[in-house]
Amino acid sequence: MTDAPLLVLQGVDVVYKHVVRAVRGIALEVKRGQVVAILGANGAGKTTTLRAISGFIGLDHARVTAGTIVFKGEHLENRLPHQITRLGISITPERDKVFPNLTVSENMSVAPSRLTNAERKRTTDMVFQFFPALAARRNSEAGLLSGGERQMLGIGAKLVCGPELLLVDELSLGLAPLITQELIARLMQIKDELGLSLLLVEQNAAVALQMADYAYVFENGEIALEGDRAMMRGNRHIQELYLGGGAGGRRNYRDARAAREVRGQHGRA
Repeated sequence: MTDAPLLVLQGVDVVYKHVVRAVRGIALEVKRGQVVAILGANGAGKTTTLRAISGFIGLDHARVTAGTIVFKGEHLENRLPHQITRLGISITPERDKVFPNLTVSENMSVAPSRLTNAERKRTTDMVFQFFPALAARRNSEAGLLSGGERQMLGIGAKLVCGPELLLVDELSLGLAPLITQELIARLMQIKDELGLSLLLVEQNAAVALQMADYAYVFENGEIALEGDRAMMRGNRHIQELYLGGGAGGRRNYRDARAAREVRGQHGRA
């Protein structure tokens, strides 16, 4: 992993239908080989940020109205999804991850890709190796898969696009803890095998911080806190106020701002 940022967001605002300002002044970065998590409650702006990066924000009648999104020196603001995919970013969305009427193999083959045919075949073989449940059901319709298998297929279908940066929205949503742990292990192995960077959106902070090198906490469309994994997991006040892990339970993220100023230890690591 180098220190050069692969992706940089600076001062990003997203507005829906020319009226609703969904995120405000978002600034974050992902370095090569890094795993970065975006944490926060429903409606905090997490998915909006991923969709702005991937270009799918236009399908939601929304636009980036301020700031910059730069990937490997290329500006991505309001570009089309297929253009961003060709640059090396793929997204596994929160929902509608697969084409339910297509087989597993067909889902893997229809995704547009930056790879040569030979590279695509190698990647497909690797996906089936890491996810043997998919290999066993490669001729089954995706709509018949379990939730965990659909998540595996959603990830696999994006890997054959040849991304350098994979965006994953709610990896653990609706999955049993055992399945989630299996997915985490496989995804981290794939990341190392392919040299990927990952940007994850998660409500489950415990899941995210198993994987992430660095995390941002969103609230009401803004970044309320950021820090590396050690800071997030090791500080009692962060656990109580931000991750719901203390005796006080989950409280509003903004409750910690005064404490952050006093303790002086919550800035960028």
